[in-house]
Amino acid sequence: MNILNLSTYFRVVEISGDQAEVFLQSQLTNDLRQLAVGQWQWQAYCTRDGLVQSIFGLWRSDHHYYFLLAADLAEKLCDLLQKYARFSKVTFRLLQDVHIALTVKEASEKNIHWQITAFDESQLQLAWHTAIDFACTDAFTLLRALFVQHEFPWLCQATSGCFRPHEINLPNLQIVSFKKGCFPGQEIIARMHYRGKLKQGFYTFQLADVKAFVPGQVIVKEQKQVGVIVDAVCAQQQTFVSMVLQHEWRNTALFSGKMF
Repeated sequence: MNILNLSTYFRVVEISGDQAEVFLQSQLTNDLRQLAVGQWQWQAYCTRDGLVQSIFGLWRSDHHYYFLLAADLAEKLCDLLQKYARFSKVTFRLLQDVHIALTVKEASEKNIHWQITAFDESQLQLAWHTAIDFACTDAFTLLRALFVQHEFPWLCQATSGCFRPHEINLPNLQIVSFKKGCFPGQEIIARMHYRGKLKQGFYTFQLADVKAFVPGQVIVKEQKQVGVIVDAVCAQQQTFVSMVLQHEWRNTALFSGKMF
């Protein structure tokens, strides 16, 4: 069992008001109507061009909704949502000094479902039951390496607005609903889902040595761009890396290591 203190890396945002549900349902990629009180739901927010700005966890208590999202993207997302909420009865509040802890417990199978075990404005306690096959003492490194193993994209400032949902596995993770109705970029994303043929996809690797990859880095081979790094983190002299990669390069010797 690992208890990860994530207070430095995440922020909690509260959205409240009589029109909070209607407003958020029109802005986010997943279906809020499927969310029960106290449950966790992964969500994403996209631009009008269908590019993913951020991915975050969402839960609700009565008419109050809460986001848990990357600290370096919190203010940007709030600013974007407030821009479209000017004529709605919705209030945004960035909560301060919330202690955020994630307990990761060993399980037989991998899953990306988190549970909320306790929450008030001073603390957020989360639990994640999933397969884990390596150890790491740094909380943020362990979390991001687990995200790579679970084929889940971690976005930061360098990669916000760089990818469309299909390129980073969001439909497979059930973070995009194609039945909920409109949201920013929905027409472009739906067209890609039903009619598009992607030449690239989301791939994750565990490499047997340390590679100097950084999020947003372009991968060039044979004088052409073949991919973009989504995230990369080193642990135990290994590199866990996720990337958007052209399909034709996935089984080549470009990356020697384990592909998840």
